[in-house]
Amino acid sequence: MAESINTNTSSEVPDTQRLSDVALAQIETKNKKEQRSKLAHFLRGALGVLGAIIAVYFTVLAVLFTMGWEAAPSPLAAEVAVVEEAIEEPVEVVDTKGDKIDLSTWSNEELAAQMCMVMVDSGASGELRAWTERGAGAILLIGNNPKQTLKADIEAAQAKAANSVRAFIATDDEGGQKKPLDSLAGSLPSATEMGTWDKGAIEKATEQHGRRLSELGVNMVLGPVVDIAYTGAALTDTGRVFSADCDVVAESARAWAAGMSKAGVGTTLKHWPGLGGYAVPGGVVTAYKPWTTYEKDDACAFKKSYSANTTMVMVSHVIVPDFTETGTPTSLSKNAYGYLRKDVGGDTIILTDSVDLLVHPGVATSAEQAAVEAIRAGADMVLCRPGASNDMKVAKALAEAISSGTISRRDAEAKVARIVQAKVDRELSPQLISK
Repeated sequence: MAESINTNTSSEVPDTQRLSDVALAQIETKNKKEQRSKLAHFLRGALGVLGAIIAVYFTVLAVLFTMGWEAAPSPLAAEVAVVEEAIEEPVEVVDTKGDKIDLSTWSNEELAAQMCMVMVDSGASGELRAWTERGAGAILLIGNNPKQTLKADIEAAQAKAANSVRAFIATDDEGGQKKPLDSLAGSLPSATEMGTWDKGAIEKATEQHGRRLSELGVNMVLGPVVDIAYTGAALTDTGRVFSADCDVVAESARAWAAGMSKAGVGTTLKHWPGLGGYAVPGGVVTAYKPWTTYEKDDACAFKKSYSANTTMVMVSHVIVPDFTETGTPTSLSKNAYGYLRKDVGGDTIILTDSVDLLVHPGVATSAEQAAVEAIRAGADMVLCRPGASNDMKVAKALAEAISSGTISRRDAEAKVARIVQAKVDRELSPQLISK
């Protein structure tokens, strides 16, 4: 019998083989689960370590900040700061505690500028910065319409003061009818009214007013008026004098100055040696009585008024025939300045009334000539008006006089030293190098 042949080419997988495949799949799945579990465990551990590092980092930063450490600004922040600085220039405060002042290194022009008190309209206070940059020793605010921005204008001007020596910013705010800064600093009673007050009340009133002036940046007042009251005289009629009694005038003036000094404002006694009830204050007038009589009343009031609170004394343009040189006002008289210097001592600044008023027949042909003669005679500082286009004509004349020897360089340095020392005492200037 013939043997049959199986033509079916398919093969059957044994059961044992199928079981083996299932086992392998199970093993592979188990391995993957174990790997995922290990990876998750590793990540949890790594995150824990990273969290601990971050915590330590911030803890260290907190400790450093507590100790006063500041992080350096980023480059971007630095760039922003540069841009902001370019947009608005910050006002730099003059360092009054820096290098000391050596006047021997100053030019004649710098010395001359310090000897000038320049009149500037308080309503055009943008000029303040120009004058402080030029080194003007003092600026007198004139006019009755100060700008509302006066405080900021003064701060900006003082920040740019030449040689780091700030200017005296002055006002002739005496009270009564003389109240140029009334709209900003309020009013002060007249001297005539205050002359009837208790001296403590005068001091309190001027201290309060002085603080308001100081807040504006004003550090000097051309007051009090120490002239004696005369019936019918201009000073009397405008309420600018305390009394007809020499002692009352002196007591009131000392109290007036003491209050201002407490507020940080310097004072200027005026108009030495007293106008004697003559014409309008400031002009050149001739006395009708001898010096011996003058000395017992008008000048006596000043002599009794001098105190530690006196920063300046303003000299008037009165001619006293038997005291000043022939036809010479006290503001140009060597005899007068010699007498006054002995009275006030070496620290007090002697200031002239406006030298423009000395342009008078037989006295001076120009304000510049008058200024030079006043400084030569004994004044430390002259009150003057700017020239055309705000030219500092008087300062130029003084500088030329120093250069030519008309005013000795030694005398010029001594006068400026007196001015600057008064500013040092009021923290307006670095210290002077002592010679």
